[in-house]
Amino acid sequence: MRIFKYSVVFFLLSGIIFFAQEKNLSNMFRLAKSFEQSGQYEEAKTIYKNIYSQQPWNHSYLEALNNIYIQLKEYDESIDLISADIKKNPENISLYGMLGSTYYTKGDTLKAFQTWEDGISLTHNSVSSHRVIINYALENRAFNKAIEYLKRGKELTQNTDIFSLDLARIYSITMNFEKAAVEYCEIIKDDPTKTPMVIGNMISFLSRPNALQETIAAVRSFNESNNITEINRVLIQLYQLNNDYGSAYEYVVKLESQTNSNGSELYRFAQEALRQNKFDIAAKAFNRVVEEYPKSPLIPQSQIGYAKTFEQALNSKRDSLIENWKPISKTTVVFVDDYKKVIDLYQQINEQYHGIEVKSETVLRIAEIYFKKLNELDTASQLYNNILSSNAIPQFHYEAKLRLAEIKVLKGDLVDAENLLLDVSMNRKLPEQISSHINLLLGKIYFWEGNFGSASEKLSNVAQNLSDDNANDALQLLALIKTLKSDSLTLAEYSKADFMIYKKNFSNAAELLNDLKENKNPIISEFSAFKYAQVLIAGEQYTAAIKTLSGIMEESSLQMFNPEIQYLLGEIKFFALKDYDGALSAYRNILENYSNSLYFDRARQKIEYINEYKNRPI
Repeated sequence: MRIFKYSVVFFLLSGIIFFAQEKNLSNMFRLAKSFEQSGQYEEAKTIYKNIYSQQPWNHSYLEALNNIYIQLKEYDESIDLISADIKKNPENISLYGMLGSTYYTKGDTLKAFQTWEDGISLTHNSVSSHRVIINYALENRAFNKAIEYLKRGKELTQNTDIFSLDLARIYSITMNFEKAAVEYCEIIKDDPTKTPMVIGNMISFLSRPNALQETIAAVRSFNESNNITEINRVLIQLYQLNNDYGSAYEYVVKLESQTNSNGSELYRFAQEALRQNKFDIAAKAFNRVVEEYPKSPLIPQSQIGYAKTFEQALNSKRDSLIENWKPISKTTVVFVDDYKKVIDLYQQINEQYHGIEVKSETVLRIAEIYFKKLNELDTASQLYNNILSSNAIPQFHYEAKLRLAEIKVLKGDLVDAENLLLDVSMNRKLPEQISSHINLLLGKIYFWEGNFGSASEKLSNVAQNLSDDNANDALQLLALIKTLKSDSLTLAEYSKADFMIYKKNFSNAAELLNDLKENKNPIISEFSAFKYAQVLIAGEQYTAAIKTLSGIMEESSLQMFNPEIQYLLGEIKFFALKDYDGALSAYRNILENYSNSLYFDRARQKIEYINEYKNRPI
């Protein structure tokens, strides 16, 4: 019994001593790590050697000591350390990987490769041994050797993806894009479900010089020999990235026939082509759905899409004539007959189908044309009201009420406009873009009504998101309201002028602004002068506008609008006066003096455009 008690005590004491020793070694290991991280390698080496000598079987201590040898370029010590461990653990492939890494870092590549070969041969060229050694080759950026091992590894297994993926990545790193593309195609051939992953990996290198063109050529060649459905999908993506929607369309047609998707592949492609303003290709794709898949549920939306391509192509043609560079411009109506033809297309679709969604969307498109393009406000109002009286989906209701509110404002009926906007804003599921537009217009209505507190609240909501297109307008009005809150009478006069500008009543607005720009308050004076210059531009009084803008910059003590004034001067000289050197000078002034301005990137783009336009090097 006494012997048993002594035995228990002995084992307990042994355990306590072992635990204490382990704790002490762990503390020493952490201390060595801290020395290593602070660059005190000799101090770290001393500790690592000490703890490794106490536990030579601990691989973490071995790796730590070896890393220090490498850091100190004591390659022979590293070789001796790992070689000794290999003698004790001859079946450990990782040790061969480490030893080969030391030789490679030392510059003895032949010895490194032989050591890695020895490691692979341990398991008779197994897949797992290849994986271990490949990782060491990749760590050392020995890409050619890694490629060799990966190719050999592919021959050892039917599951080649584990090697093809690494091969493709290495080929892309070494600029061999064609071979990378072939490996990715092989992955898809073996497992089509990996297509999204392959496309994502390809996109990561396609921005490099010649990568996209070489990849397209390789994938197209591979597809000619295999004709795999998902490879067609990859080619479509590649051609779209290359902005070649014509070639992409050919493969969409093939994909459609392979998948028997009843027109859905063509429809999705047509929508994307329309978003990218590829009107001819979009129209062709939408029309093919209608003609070749008459039983497809996508027929109504394809017909609407077909009409949209003509509408948006016409809008693009219109934009080339309308002077969109102007901050304020007169209402201009062009291409009336062409827009009426687009309206006829929508009306035919409306009469052909009874579904409420199709009817609402076609009516909305027609209303938008009458309002935004033909300036027929009464006709547009009637159509928007038709949508509100129908069971249209909420999105169409939101847009119809917003447009009705805009028309009410143009007609001077601020109360009805406000009620419409407040009614829409009560919905919590409003799209962010519509919500922003509503808050901006409500803020302006309150401003025009002289309710500056409510105006500030709505405008602040818009200004919170600086990436919002409406944020700049909101910020400018907010600044004016906050700085002139003690002079509400002057602010009210400015708001009248601003309202007249919104209604395109430029002559009366100019009179008010001309008086206000002489105000003793520098803030309202500068705001009014800047807006006055914009009204002059709308009336094509460019010389007077330049004089006013230059005067603001010379006389202003606030310089609130200097970057914007410089940009606007550049626009006048480029678009209106064709003074390209003068425009370049104005844009360059922004780059030189206003690097934090919202107009910095725009000015840089304009400089590049003008230089290209004049056939000059940038």
